[in-house]
Amino acid sequence: MTSQLFLFNQRGVVVASDTLATRKNSHGGWSGLPDNSKIFALGEQHRVVVASSDCTQISKVHVELLVHEWSASLTEPVATLEDYVESFVSWTNSTLKTMVWNNKSGALEVVRHELHDLIGITEIRRLASAHSRGEVDDATSETQMIEDLKVYASQNFLSAEYDDLPLAKAKHLVQKLKKKVVKLFAEATGEPDRKYSSEFKDELMNFFSQLLCRFVPATEGIATLNFIGYGTEVLFPGRIQMDIRGFYAGRLRYRVRHFRNGASDRDPAFQPHAQSSAIDGFINGIGDDFRRALPSAADDLMSRMTSISDDERKKFCQDLNVAVNEIVRYHFANPFLAALGGMSMTQMIQLADQLIQLQCLRSQLSDCDVTVGGPVEVVSVHRNQGVVWHRSIPAAALTQASS
Repeated sequence: MTSQLFLFNQRGVVVASDTLATRKNSHGGWSGLPDNSKIFALGEQHRVVVASSDCTQISKVHVELLVHEWSASLTEPVATLEDYVESFVSWTNSTLKTMVWNNKSGALEVVRHELHDLIGITEIRRLASAHSRGEVDDATSETQMIEDLKVYASQNFLSAEYDDLPLAKAKHLVQKLKKKVVKLFAEATGEPDRKYSSEFKDELMNFFSQLLCRFVPATEGIATLNFIGYGTEVLFPGRIQMDIRGFYAGRLRYRVRHFRNGASDRDPAFQPHAQSSAIDGFINGIGDDFRRALPSAADDLMSRMTSISDDERKKFCQDLNVAVNEIVRYHFANPFLAALGGMSMTQMIQLADQLIQLQCLRSQLSDCDVTVGGPVEVVSVHRNQGVVWHRSIPAAALTQASS
């Protein structure tokens, strides 16, 4: 888990991040691993940093290792942020082919992570439980599970196929993994020893072929890299986010999103990333969870008033949502962005540092597992001065230890 903040104005960009890495423990909760750097500079000649979040490995190779080794291969700065991303992809594709011993393991990891989402939002686990208790026979259970798979695919497998991995080629890959894929599915549904019909196995292979031939967002198993800063031909700072699903069939499987592009690069921008509930509440004057809950609370109260029709209640809740959003925009968000545009780099550094610390405190005081924390790393990127560290993990960790 991660909390990061990116602040932009025409003077430069400030990047701040927590440093707590987490892993799932045997009890289903989260264990924290402190003092893990999540911001990587590329070297003195480059005006770019890479902020890492979510999964820390790609095909069992640590993201930090990949970024540092790639940056060491760069002979000189490149023209644009897009060029940095393309360079990373090209270098990583070439390098992982020699570092990943089992090229099929990356595909199986994607299958395993997708099963986490599939089981979480469909009726498949319930159907499997009913089958294991003898309440549903084999054929009925399989028919209903196939229907769930098709609905899930129609709602989630929406992006275009990879250029180099069309559906037919993905089916060939999945067929090589058939026994392992079926085993993963059986274990995920809680029936590890179940035997499926050949027809059901075929549907399962088709489902995972559709998954592997395109980028599909997921709640876990994605390594996220934000490339932030300047190319040599760029006047204003930018941000490009890579969401990496895995490495299989000889290439990284990822999507790219531009968060600052074209004319918008000139405007100030406040961009929290990952966990940001406390930060959002500070900037917007109201937490997003509470803001989303207001129309629901109003609907619940008005449902008890017999004099108000369902249509009137629905319209009021919609109007309330619009009104709250307008208040947030005009009285909180817009004034803050106007102030951000005139801030000095020192002010932006202090603001980013304090807001990430606020999010860490919020995590520590919540009823859930602590998933962000540790010393806060802060770095600024200037077009002329380059990358300047204001707090990095070695210094912060040593300061804490001495105190």
